Amino acid sequence: MEKRIAPSEKKAQAVQAVLQGQLDGQDGEEILSSLVRLSTERVLQEALEQEQAVALGRERYERREGERGYRNGYEAGTLKTAEGVLRVEVPQIRGREEPYRSEWWSQGAKTSDVLKRLIVEMYAGGLSQRDIEYGLENALGQFVLSKSAVSELTDTLTQEYEAVRTRDLSGYEVAYLFMDVVYEPLRRGGSRTGVFCVWALCVDGRKVLLTLSTANSESYESCLEVLRDLVKRGLPTPVTITTDGAPGLTKALDVIWPKALRIRGWFHNMQNLQQKVPPQAWPEFKALVMAMRDAPTVTAAEQRRQASVTRYQRDFPEACRCLLDDPEASLNHLYVPQRHQQ
Repeated sequence: MEKRIAPSEKKAQAVQAVLQGQLDGQDGEEILSSLVRLSTERVLQEALEQEQAVALGRERYERREGERGYRNGYEAGTLKTAEGVLRVEVPQIRGREEPYRSEWWSQGAKTSDVLKRLIVEMYAGGLSQRDIEYGLENALGQFVLSKSAVSELTDTLTQEYEAVRTRDLSGYEVAYLFMDVVYEPLRRGGSRTGVFCVWALCVDGRKVLLTLSTANSESYESCLEVLRDLVKRGLPTPVTITTDGAPGLTKALDVIWPKALRIRGWFHNMQNLQQKVPPQAWPEFKALVMAMRDAPTVTAAEQRRQASVTRYQRDFPEACRCLLDDPEASLNHLYVPQRHQQ
């Protein structure tokens, strides 16, 4: 008889599916969100299963004399958080004098945010074993899980992190690369750290998260270190690389991938422009900018840019300077097939 897969193993497989680009219809932000959510659910599930093993005095499929009850399936459990609903399977036990109740699950609402910070930080920068143990004990409560159980979870997280951090990237046929730095509250004390996210759109349509790393600044040195690591792991030169306008990253890209076409991301660009134009004038100005951005050719886009600057340079000089910033990169998306430009 084939053994059933434990819920924690199913969660681990789901995490790997995200990392390998097996989920369709997701952009980079959604990939990162899915990774954090599934990884947090996986740690929650591991904790619940470890707690059950401690209560029974044996691991899954292990038999011992004088057993203290039997595994009796699972009940669906949900945990509402600010970022969505976490879903796990809460283990059940039968054959005990006292009904089994998970102490950890009863206090789970207090732990989810701590676990999310732990997951993000581990994937982003890697934690020492002491840091991971501290985070797990702080989140799960040492009174619920034994020291050995926390240590086992720590080992599992460390091994998974190392596998992600060092995995071979040469098998990915990368077409388009995307890079951004997101600032999240990490570390003890709540200080904000930049999380450098790199994901790719492959030739076969997969969207793959390649690496996360902590970046205290978007300096040339820190960006260069990240890019060199990607090359070392076998990442081929992409056709395009979409970034914001950080000068350190731009300089590093020129060194590592000088032949790749750099694209200036329009999401942040539009946000910057909107801050420099009065609300009542923004709809008209935005329409002109979008007509430039979505022009059929680079030549037509450049003509529309110059027309907009000529029209508005006296009324909105800061917006026009922003429109002229990094001019080539802001239009390089027009060189890729139209169906890919979005």
